[in-house]
Amino acid sequence: MEPLVSILIPTNNRPDLVVKAIVSALNQSYKNIEVIVTDNSETDETQSVIRALKDDRLKYIKNEKNIGPVLNWRKALTESSGEFCILLPDDDYLINPFYVAEAVEIAQVNNVDLVITNCLLGYPDRILVGASRHVGLIDSNDFIAGFWKKYHIPTISNLFRKSAALKLDAFSSNDILYSDIELWIKIMSNRDRIYCYEKPSVYYLFHSTNIVTNMSTESLIKNSKFLHKAASPSVPHETLNALICRYISFVDNIYNISSYSVTKRIFAENNIYSSIPLHHAKTLFARYRRMAIASARKLLPI
Repeated sequence: MEPLVSILIPTNNRPDLVVKAIVSALNQSYKNIEVIVTDNSETDETQSVIRALKDDRLKYIKNEKNIGPVLNWRKALTESSGEFCILLPDDDYLINPFYVAEAVEIAQVNNVDLVITNCLLGYPDRILVGASRHVGLIDSNDFIAGFWKKYHIPTISNLFRKSAALKLDAFSSNDILYSDIELWIKIMSNRDRIYCYEKPSVYYLFHSTNIVTNMSTESLIKNSKFLHKAASPSVPHETLNALICRYISFVDNIYNISSYSVTKRIFAENNIYSSIPLHHAKTLFARYRRMAIASARKLLPI
């Protein structure tokens, strides 16, 4: 029998958008699915529009209070029953009707816990293809070493094995808004291979109320620590330092936080300066900023 797949749709005050996400999930060619909607909304408007859909595969849970974005992801995960899960934000939607069927087959045939999919990035003024820059099986250590430079994780909506996510304590804190990337790196640190699926499967919508586009500088600094928490002890220290620098480049492209003071604080948060004399700090800063900028030029549209 085909394994059950849970499509997790955490939502908060987006009744019009969430319906599109839900319908895109229910319209997948793979029929052994459940759609779990966990609702942080203050009103009952989302509940009303979801009830009108009338599909037995749809499970709606209204939180008694707003539990925060990441813990709402966790709520959807723990309420699910599938062997595999896909996290679909309420403002995004699936565009490839065969994504779930093909990703499940890939995961089973190759015995992997993570299938990364390409996507379309929908900006207010343009649409781009978000690509992992690899197709097929890839060594996890190679992907980590090249992440945000040679390889990319373009969307949150990857297929992952639920048991692996629970074992790795996925989505456990609202303090880590990049908890999706944290989970992908944790999976890579604990399994030798993952799979990159070529077809764009998700429309990732950018707009003024995206959670990640409204993070404060303080939050961005604190969030940087997730990389050290996610990676296994076997990941070389230099690789982690490089990832921190690419993280700076990644968030700088979104938030324009390029400054010595912010970069220095991110370095300090991750103990990059701990083993060198303080007077070498600016030299190290310049070195890693050059690396970050070079990575950004390869990765991001200029």
